[in-house]
Amino acid sequence: VVGPQDGFTRQPGAGMMEVANIVPDETQIRQDFGSDESLSSLVASIKQKGLLQPIRIRWDEAIGKHKVVVGGRRLRAVQLAGLERVPVICVDAKISQVEILEEMIFENQHRLDLSDIDVANSYRRYLDLTGCQAKDLAESLHVAPSTVSKALSLLNLDEFVQEQISAGSLSAKAGQAIAKIRNPVVQQQVAAQVVEEGLPAEEVIKRVRQRQGPAAKPKSNAKAKDQIFRLERGLRVIVSSRSSISGQQIVAALRRALELAEAALEAE
Repeated sequence: VVGPQDGFTRQPGAGMMEVANIVPDETQIRQDFGSDESLSSLVASIKQKGLLQPIRIRWDEAIGKHKVVVGGRRLRAVQLAGLERVPVICVDAKISQVEILEEMIFENQHRLDLSDIDVANSYRRYLDLTGCQAKDLAESLHVAPSTVSKALSLLNLDEFVQEQISAGSLSAKAGQAIAKIRNPVVQQQVAAQVVEEGLPAEEVIKRVRQRQGPAAKPKSNAKAKDQIFRLERGLRVIVSSRSSISGQQIVAALRRALELAEAALEAE
């Protein structure tokens, strides 16, 4: 019999729970679970051997049920498999939204089946919740800052283009190239060409820009409102807006500008 003499200890919060008492977390990283057919292999395995990896859950007082911390796809699979009870590990201590998101990101960062758009959204949520910079998140994940910056650039894409990436029709690398185009209509055109003709994204972007010519600057009589930050060595950073903006909006704009600058440097 296994015991302390073997270095064995029981894990607090581990046990079995009725599936009906577990609900998914609406803020979880994975938003696209795929079709029921895509889960068929996992469902078949669960029917044959049961759920081998426990689902991590936490108690939600507001709804009177346990929410998934890690294991949303497994929960969907056990529901399809018709299981009534599953192994779980319940997080008893109160954890913040930041801690929940951290655990989700760390758990999912090496999973190949996770959508690049879902990853990008999780990074953006983390930065918004914590107020830290992309390089800080990269350090926590032990990845290059460019990995985070390039992932975040996908959120500059038109919704149609993001859907193409989530569906696997367009690669994240192509999406990162297309994100350099500001016009969402042109983004859609480029994405369609990449998918239909199999052209490299950079080549398609070059063709579209040549066809459009230089963009004309819109004329406006509105007076811009500038916020100037003077740095060392005579450097200045200017945040300009034609309307009044709050201090939080200025800070958010500066953070976003830093992310774009880091991504541009890595792309050179």
